Amino acid sequence: MNQQLDQLFQPKKRAHFARDYTYFDDSEINSLSSPNSFENTCFLLPHLSVIKVSGEDALSFLQGQITVDLNNAPLAPMACYMSRKGRIISLFYLARDNNDFYLMMPSDISDVFIKQLKKYVFMSKVSIDITDRLVISLTNDLSKMFNSTFLKNEPHTCIENQTWYALDETQLSALHDANTKKPFTLMGDWAWHKQQLLNKTTSIYPETIAKLLAHDIELHTTSAIDFKKGCYIGQEIVARMHYKAKLNYELNVISIGNEVDAVPGSDLIIDDVKKGMVVDALSDTQGNQLVLLCLRKKHNEK
Repeated sequence: MNQQLDQLFQPKKRAHFARDYTYFDDSEINSLSSPNSFENTCFLLPHLSVIKVSGEDALSFLQGQITVDLNNAPLAPMACYMSRKGRIISLFYLARDNNDFYLMMPSDISDVFIKQLKKYVFMSKVSIDITDRLVISLTNDLSKMFNSTFLKNEPHTCIENQTWYALDETQLSALHDANTKKPFTLMGDWAWHKQQLLNKTTSIYPETIAKLLAHDIELHTTSAIDFKKGCYIGQEIVARMHYKAKLNYELNVISIGNEVDAVPGSDLIIDDVKKGMVVDALSDTQGNQLVLLCLRKKHNEK
């Protein structure tokens, strides 16, 4: 699928830690600022994999594994998979098509996720597979337009003004044809990730697997955690943190220069004092860095 993407759209690429991020215009990577809103824009996101959970028992199996209630309508757009100690293994976008579920997450953590998930399959009639699909995020104006044509009835998920789809080869070609006939703005992983980071929506990296609690990255303030649903792996820890513990950490987005390498999973050290963890980061071509930090609240108050 990525080969077809390169042939049709010819995106440029820029390394982001161990990932290759796409972009189309140099302005996307030359600045850490981002517009308050996007219109007529399609984000192509090849750094995300699409995992399909299907089969007769897919609903009941997945219901006991992840942090949202799959019986709710509309379905929560984002969900979390945790260890038994309540540490995050994966954070992903979630779409449903009848009894098939599509989980969109970074490719470099997908193998770990699948390996963990398969430990609990036992006798359940369920299949867990990586699909050959490309994730895109459309602004709602484009989503409305395409939802009446080549994306009609396709599973998707929505957060505020954007809608996520997982395209097959035919749909990707149709997207290219649509852009040829009536051009819209194309952006890649880099611009999309910058927008996510500014909104304090983190990405999980191999270096941060099983290091973060849901409350560390403020998932308890979103629909990614359902405190009313039944049991799932890690629920006891999440509930204890939410109802009984004092929350000592919060997220902050800061801009720094290149004097410090902000690497996800590394500690932030200021004046020889450990103040928190780098959760996510992004750098521009000038060496400036946008950093999402999990900071101790007492340090933020100073």
